[in-house]
Amino acid sequence: MNQLSTLNSKITLHSATKDWDLDKTDYVIIDWPTKTILLWRGREFKIAFAELDSYNGNTSFSFDDIVADIRKLTGTPTTYDYASAALEASHVIKSTPGYLNYLTVYNDSASGQYIMLFDSATLPANGAVPIFRFWLATKATGSLPLGDGLSFSQGIVVCNSSTGATKTIGSADCDFMASYI
Repeated sequence: MNQLSTLNSKITLHSATKDWDLDKTDYVIIDWPTKTILLWRGREFKIAFAELDSYNGNTSFSFDDIVADIRKLTGTPTTYDYASAALEASHVIKSTPGYLNYLTVYNDSASGQYIMLFDSATLPANGAVPIFRFWLATKATGSLPLGDGLSFSQGIVVCNSSTGATKTIGSADCDFMASYI
């Protein structure tokens, strides 16, 4: 379904309480884990897919239909998503250069731990210094929305660690979700 070609300049989303007309000047972030469209117009608006009852006048549509047309309208490159199939200690999200747009991590460990990002095509050895890290409490979920994305010149790797300054890999007790280009 490509409703954008018939309108050519905007996307109309309708819910019971609000109509939204998106055009190419809007700053839009797609939040895949929650199927939410984040729209910035001087302040953030959250448009939840579950609340929409029509899209460009149609009542039969998918979140993928909306995202594909938003990308065409705004010229945004295709993004990809990753979600852990089971708890893991690390994951190579992308083994080539790219951008990380969004990362969500659930820590199933009995203790807090660091979540680390590396600019690498493979999982670095213990002792490696991450380009970014954050602390995640036990049984907690942390999200890292990165807007236009954090650039990685070699690849995108995420892992847990019991130490903050350098990597000391932990157990397979994290659930990773990522959106990347």
